[in-house]
Amino acid sequence: MRGSSLWKCAAFVLLAALASCTYWSGDFDRLVDQSGRDFQRDPGKVYKEVDFGKLVRNPSSYMLMDVSFWAILNRQDEGVFVTMYSTFRQEDYYAISLWPLDAKVWEEADRTRSIPTIYIRKDNPDIQKVIEAPRYSIVQIRGRVMGDYDSQDEAWGRLPFIEVAYFDVAMGGPGYDDESIKLLASGLEDVAQRRPAQAVDKLSKAVLGTLEPPARALGLAKLGLLWEERGRFDVAVEYYGLALDVEPGNAEAAEGLERAQKALQRKREIEEGGAPK
Repeated sequence: MRGSSLWKCAAFVLLAALASCTYWSGDFDRLVDQSGRDFQRDPGKVYKEVDFGKLVRNPSSYMLMDVSFWAILNRQDEGVFVTMYSTFRQEDYYAISLWPLDAKVWEEADRTRSIPTIYIRKDNPDIQKVIEAPRYSIVQIRGRVMGDYDSQDEAWGRLPFIEVAYFDVAMGGPGYDDESIKLLASGLEDVAQRRPAQAVDKLSKAVLGTLEPPARALGLAKLGLLWEERGRFDVAVEYYGLALDVEPGNAEAAEGLERAQKALQRKREIEEGGAPK
């Protein structure tokens, strides 16, 4: 009985800590590896290149695996520490949160789901990089998946515990900034609500800000659509083309470009007195 009470107490502490950094509900299931170990970095160790998004979706498949992946940095001051069951203790570790590279951080569902169970020891030589890295930095993590637990929430699934050995920040600055994300999100909402003037204004500003290629291409493609709907097929062609320059595989931009080019050709033929094809 007493052991059960202690377990419930520890689970409550974990839930409270996670609630302070993101939105989720659930319960503690499986915890990190309990084997004693001293911190050290092995320059000869091989880290398997993985997709962080796939790891997050199925962390059990990566248990005790040394992995390398790219992600987007959210916060460096997460508070998910449960000392009764975890080898990650707040006096020894910083906890950071990361988004997968393909996270749509302008959408609430993805934005509120950064993974806050990434740990790096305070005596790690890379700790200063962690402290100094701006939010939304594109970072490379090399480390070990030490365990996972079941959130008992369908939206979250199982969350990994990862210990970082190496932390590096990509050159070029952060992939996003708050203002550009806000403008993109608000502009897309205006598109959905059929407010074209507001959408054009916000998206035009957003695509000039700090956005990763998929987000910038999305904004440019939506601008193409807005100008296409206004009958300005020449402007639409320009925006769709820019979207494809940023993200060549963007299906919305490719379809829009073909459609706008055909409409522009028909318009020109009519203006020149020819029969439309």
